[in-house]
Amino acid sequence: MATNIRAAFRAAFMSSSWVTGGVREVALRKLEKMKQYVGSPFQQRNDTIVNQFY
Repeated sequence: MATNIRAAFRAAFMSSSWVTGGVREVALRKLEKMKQYVGSPFQQRNDTIVNQFY
């Protein structure tokens, strides 16, 4: 699920006409640096558990 959300943001940035090349580049770099925190403390650091659940 978290991977799908990231992919949706990437697609939105790529298809938005109002986002210029430089801004798009910065936004995509920030998107790649974002960390995913979902679930309880044990689960939130484990992408495999989240992806198996969803």
